[in-house]
Amino acid sequence: MPSSVLLLRCFIVASTAVTTVFSREASSQRESFIAPISTPLDRQKSAPPSRLNSLSLANLRRAGGGGRAVVEAYYEAMNNRDWETLEDLLDEDCTLSDWAMLSPFKSKRQVRAYFERLARSAPRDVVIQVEDITDGRTSFGVQSHFTMGGAPLPLTRMLSLISLSPEGKVLEIVDSAENMTKVGELGMSVILRFLPAYRLSRHVMPAFVTRILEPNVEGD
Repeated sequence: MPSSVLLLRCFIVASTAVTTVFSREASSQRESFIAPISTPLDRQKSAPPSRLNSLSLANLRRAGGGGRAVVEAYYEAMNNRDWETLEDLLDEDCTLSDWAMLSPFKSKRQVRAYFERLARSAPRDVVIQVEDITDGRTSFGVQSHFTMGGAPLPLTRMLSLISLSPEGKVLEIVDSAENMTKVGELGMSVILRFLPAYRLSRHVMPAFVTRILEPNVEGD
């Protein structure tokens, strides 16, 4: 579950959604802890609901979901705040890149710690609602948004690319969160017209300014 920028975003938009949330029945608010997506894990509920780490990758694949089941389990573990299961699903060399950040997290322990920090700052009923998963066998595109008490939170839509290792673990996560600033067509036109000036000026910019303005691309 997306940097300090996303935390601030969730805090701001949560206040705008509170009236919608409290208009729902209290019972449905407290029961919607897990994003309602159908997963092969639903057929293996012999394990305690808050403890899914006993379900191995082999069991996930036998459930019929293949790599998609691993991606679904990844989101379910985050929504359950089940950090042991999440870490089990991550490859040792897992990386997380959020385009709002300057540098990626480069190990499964760093990725787990990052998500734990985000979860501690959010209400317990804030979860990721998966809208769609595009199955590429070893790479998966995920469209999602945040909900609170079952109600969608504005400005929290996200596109993610999740790649699996040959062993079927999560190897790379790339998150691109919705921009809070809606520049529109006019704004995009202004940005594009600025590009020639940027091309001329980038050669004289201090290195730290260039690092902020340009995408974070790993060298070969």
